[in-house]
Amino acid sequence: MQDFHTIPVQIADGDNSQAFFSYQPATTLVVFVHGFKGSALGTWDDFPEAVTNDADFAHTDFIFYGYDTLSASASFHATAFKKFLERCVHPLAGKVLPATQGLPERVYTSIILVAHSLGALVVRQAVVMACKQDAAWLPKISLLLFAPAHTGARVQKLAKEVLSGWTALISPFVTYQYPVYEDLEPGSQFIATLVDETKKLLADKKYPCNIARKVIWAERDRVVSQINFCDDPDAELVYKKNHVNVCKPDATYTQPVDFLKELLHQ
Repeated sequence: MQDFHTIPVQIADGDNSQAFFSYQPATTLVVFVHGFKGSALGTWDDFPEAVTNDADFAHTDFIFYGYDTLSASASFHATAFKKFLERCVHPLAGKVLPATQGLPERVYTSIILVAHSLGALVVRQAVVMACKQDAAWLPKISLLLFAPAHTGARVQKLAKEVLSGWTALISPFVTYQYPVYEDLEPGSQFIATLVDETKKLLADKKYPCNIARKVIWAERDRVVSQINFCDDPDAELVYKKNHVNVCKPDATYTQPVDFLKELLHQ
């Protein structure tokens, strides 16, 4: 085991967000954003251990961002994430990197946002909001999306995969209580608006960060609509994986880490 990063550092933002900061001058920040009913670390399985013990990531900081998906709408979560991301650009000044760690301020040249499922909606909307404000850090942004729900999801199937009991049954009461269900429906107002705003930004040719660098589809995914989003490239295909485990590397499945490395070295 190499000693490239700190032990997990608790982040105040979100829900049990955790960070691993490099002991070396960090030039890249990778922020992971989980999907529906996921968790900051649990969604990603062996990802934290794999990247923090790999010399290729010795100059990379990692943040695993958590949020309570059922607590609010996708727009609310996107706004909260965008505000957090603004502070991550200079994490020491933004009080994301605790001064008690004794590490210097970061000067990131690249910020990679890795999202799964609902997380793709949260991340993409946050980036669109930043574009409207012409944020200076937008040229640093790259998107790596696993099984993204940015063109919608079969919410009944999604609920059954990650929930149990009555909450897995989508009813008008559940939709009212948990508005994120409605946001995930194909053709929802949230998705339609996101697509429209993204198209307008791409037409200006000023914000290429709205084009994902990599989109990953799983062969056995029965949850999300596998339709290209705006000008995204053709998806990378992963076989024998489903919606839940496509983003979970382990000793025999290293593709998720390899996808991230490809972006790191581009």
